[in-house]
Amino acid sequence: MGLFDKFRAQPRWKHSNPATRTAAVEELPLDQQDTLVAIAREDRDPGVRIAALRKVLSPTVIAEVGGQDADHRVREEATTLLLDLAIGAFEGTEQGECLAALAGLTDPKHLLTVARTAANDIVARAALDRLQDPGALGSVARKAGHAGVRLEAVARLDDAHELAAVALRSEFKDATIAAVERLSDRVVLEDIAARAKNKTAAKRARALVRAIDEAAATKAAAEAAALEPILAEEARRREAALAACRRLERLPSSGLDDGEALLAEIDRAWVQLAGAVDQELAARFAAARPAAEEAIARQFEERAERTRAFQAIAEGVSARRGICEQIDGFAGDQTMAQLGESRAAWAALEPLDDAAESARWQQRFDDACRACEARHRALVRQRESRERAEQICGEIERLAGHAFFPQARGEWQALRRGWNQITATGFDDQALHGRFTEADTRLQQLETEARERRARAQQENLERLEKLCAEVEGLAAAETLTLKAGERATREIRAALDDKAPLPARQDHERIDARLEAVLAALAPRMKELRELDEWQRWANAGVQEELCQKVEALMQVEDLGVAAKQLRDLQAQWKQVAIAPRDQSQVLWNRFKAATDAARARCDVYYAQQAEQQAAHQARKEALCQQAEALSGSSDWIRTAEAIKALQAEWKIVGPAPRAQEKALWDRFHAACDAFFTRRRDDLQSRKELWAGNLARKEALCAQAEAVAETTEWQKGIEEIKRLQAEWKEIGPVRKAKADVVWARFRAACDHFFERYQQRDQVATTSVLTEADAVLTELEALAPAEAAAAPEAVESPEAVGAKVAALRRRWASVIAALPRDRAMRMGERFTRGLARAVEACPAAFAGTDLDPEAAVRAMEELCVQVERLLEPETQAPAEDEGGSPATLLARQLREALATNTIAGRPDEGNKWKVASEQVRQAQAAWKRIGPAPEAVTRALNARFQRACARFTEQRDAQRRGIGAGR
Repeated sequence: MGLFDKFRAQPRWKHSNPATRTAAVEELPLDQQDTLVAIAREDRDPGVRIAALRKVLSPTVIAEVGGQDADHRVREEATTLLLDLAIGAFEGTEQGECLAALAGLTDPKHLLTVARTAANDIVARAALDRLQDPGALGSVARKAGHAGVRLEAVARLDDAHELAAVALRSEFKDATIAAVERLSDRVVLEDIAARAKNKTAAKRARALVRAIDEAAATKAAAEAAALEPILAEEARRREAALAACRRLERLPSSGLDDGEALLAEIDRAWVQLAGAVDQELAARFAAARPAAEEAIARQFEERAERTRAFQAIAEGVSARRGICEQIDGFAGDQTMAQLGESRAAWAALEPLDDAAESARWQQRFDDACRACEARHRALVRQRESRERAEQICGEIERLAGHAFFPQARGEWQALRRGWNQITATGFDDQALHGRFTEADTRLQQLETEARERRARAQQENLERLEKLCAEVEGLAAAETLTLKAGERATREIRAALDDKAPLPARQDHERIDARLEAVLAALAPRMKELRELDEWQRWANAGVQEELCQKVEALMQVEDLGVAAKQLRDLQAQWKQVAIAPRDQSQVLWNRFKAATDAARARCDVYYAQQAEQQAAHQARKEALCQQAEALSGSSDWIRTAEAIKALQAEWKIVGPAPRAQEKALWDRFHAACDAFFTRRRDDLQSRKELWAGNLARKEALCAQAEAVAETTEWQKGIEEIKRLQAEWKEIGPVRKAKADVVWARFRAACDHFFERYQQRDQVATTSVLTEADAVLTELEALAPAEAAAAPEAVESPEAVGAKVAALRRRWASVIAALPRDRAMRMGERFTRGLARAVEACPAAFAGTDLDPEAAVRAMEELCVQVERLLEPETQAPAEDEGGSPATLLARQLREALATNTIAGRPDEGNKWKVASEQVRQAQAAWKRIGPAPEAVTRALNARFQRACARFTEQRDAQRRGIGAGR
């Protein structure tokens, strides 16, 4: 390039000054990726290439540029960017981009970092798959953020030392448990049980140690059990031989009742042990046997002597026992005679040698004699008591058979007293006692029944009289009292007063009598008036009856028999209304009226016969109509049958009346047949309506399901569900015509809507995500509107604001990953601004959280101080003046060119600047993670931080250029 070519118009990122190019690159928008990639590949200044590389979005390009760049700083920056992309440090990074960034990393340390800290578990697993070093696998197993990654790392570990380290130092329960399960060394497990950070792992290690100890104990027990039968058999034989010797030695000093049998048993036991007994026990057994035989012989002699003495005593005792037992058995009338004979036999016995035994049997004999005499006296008393008891039982049974209470109560109580006297003497005959108890119970029942009957009768009398009192009192107070009713009430009152029926209490008698007498006194004057009125009424009726007799007699002159019959019925009805007449004229007038009506009825019989013939014809026609209606009542042809029955009903109305006796029965029969049909039709219609309603409900349910499925985004599942609903729709029966088209149109619309959305599913997915994201942003911005006038009137509490913001952040995290990267970045900036305004509007809601504005400000200040400490003291550079003459600009550009090509430089401090660059990069990453803070504060701090970073970059680039020039 010529000297004057530099003055031509060109982009700032092509400026000769690296700082200008760096600033221009930082101002380039992200959508100019081709330009940024070209700068990152081709710019001659590493600082400019680094600035461009930081804005490249493609991980593949970053890896390619970093792998091909000759400058180690560019390679380090590319590696750093790939590492940040792989672990998901940038918000909105997709999984594919993370995997692509991971593919560009080759350093095992970087792979270890991704496996441990990647936000996406699939990326972390991919990084883990590329690790082979046991130490790295152990580190992932201990510290990875995803449980699946930790468990997979543990599964790949074969080094027992690393497994033990995972179990000891990891704080995650799943990894420590998995590591412990793969260890079998007891010493290692004991160490884990004592020092593991995770208590669950320590508990599991202790359980495995116990299991190992139990397995060892089981094995030792099995080995001991194999030798136990042999040792036990030897011990048993020696113990048996020793027991035989001891038994033989104890035989002379113990009871020898079975000495020979015991000796024989000991010999048999010893023979069975022959050959298995040591010499000491054999000599011991041989020495003890003669003493045992001698003791047995001596025992035989002593036993024979004792037997002879005992036999003599036994014979005397047997005779005495026999006499005593005979006396104990004496009973009946001969008891005293038998007792005398027994006493004589006792006196004739030989005395016993044993004085104590003799005295004991003498006492036994005396007791038996006294008991025998007492039994005889008791027998006599028992016989007398039995006779009296039988007499009482007979009398009480007789009384129980026909007793009338309360008359029989005195006799019954006397018999009970007699029975109690007998039982007090000790009489206890169960049969007689049962007879008496049964009769006594029967008498108690009879007395109870009589008492209950008497009480019921008294209560019934009281209720009857109270009812009578209420009736006659109401009658006496009634304005419509008739003579007949008053006379009947008077008779009933007088009968009740004369009867004196028993009542429950004397007060009841007095109260009832007082009420009846009061009613009787009240009725007397009214009855007198009614009798006088009755006499007058009878006199008035006599004149009316005279007129009725004349009218009936005049019917003989009426030519129209129908009119005569009707008038006759009316006159008879009028006669019933005036039937009472004076007693001296009543019979005469009635005989006259009856004779006249009989004569008139004889003339009307012809008319009645004609009426009967017509009514018979009407009856026949109505019976035919009933038969037709009954024949149609079982039909299911609802429309035609209903018309036919309506025609029959119309004809029924035209037909005249049938005989009165059959008219109601015919009408009931016809009405029942019609009702049967219309009831069946109504029930059938109701059942069909229920069926239609059920089908409609099922179809509406299918419509609701289809409408719910129509909005789903799970397309395959939605297709299967729609097909299932369509198949189920075909199986459902019909519905009412008025609603069939409506419900079908609703179902069809839901299905069509789903398939239309299915054809546009890609656009629907993006639209739904964008809608959700926009809704989140709208809600967030509504918490702190940009304009004060738009602020909501109701101020929410800080707790409510904090809860809403937390919920919105969770929703934002779920939708941002599904957005395209460019859209996600633009909407992410809007979300950040809205979040900052919400925090600024209500800082108290976020105190103590990751959005605490005060904590954010402190963190910003700390990061500013941290970066500023890394800066070297620098001289004030002259401000760049874009103005001036061309000569001035040319001179400045020449100075820049000379500065770029200078040979002077500082000593090599590469490692120092490398460490400082890493610290600045970490500070920049931490700055991005800081939550929002008040804009007035953050603007100044952000400018301060950016200036510090820019100054550091300039110093570092200048240092590198100086180093390069020195080389």
